[in-house]
Amino acid sequence: DTLKPSGVNIPDLPASADPRAVAQTCTLKPDPAGKPICQGLLGFPDKGRMTMRYALLFPGRLDAHDSPEDVLLMHPPKFTLKLSTVQGFETLSSGFIFDIKDTNRKKFGIHVGSQEDLQIWSSKLLVALQRTRDECGGSGPRAWNVSSRPAQPPPVAGSLELAPGRHPLQPPSG
Repeated sequence: DTLKPSGVNIPDLPASADPRAVAQTCTLKPDPAGKPICQGLLGFPDKGRMTMRYALLFPGRLDAHDSPEDVLLMHPPKFTLKLSTVQGFETLSSGFIFDIKDTNRKKFGIHVGSQEDLQIWSSKLLVALQRTRDECGGSGPRAWNVSSRPAQPPPVAGSLELAPGRHPLQPPSG
């Protein structure tokens, strides 16, 4: 397997996972939160358009970088979705819809490039969301809908450029 350095236990990853980023995040310079559960390209809404970003799923959060090179250079993520803010999660045939706990109860869609990647991301997200719920004392999301619906464009609320503190998907502070 070309993605896995020899002698290292790395989880199943989508085909879009970059071998250099996998080596860096899983063996050389792990994040303080631990090793990513999953990583690869995902489509995020940005100014009314979909932008492919290199995403890393950690326990408790989903980070999005502009490219694998940003991960290699240890740049902070462009955006972070705190899993504790996810109230609901639905798998569609082309990606996911997150129901975000917010005063405005927002929905947020993410595109996945292939059915194989969708299956991997879906299973890893379910595990991460359940762990987050368990760590929050069971006060997190209660049910996840993983049935596939016909492909529909995910809802886009304009842009990811949302005011910090108003929405869980925001540039990290610092």
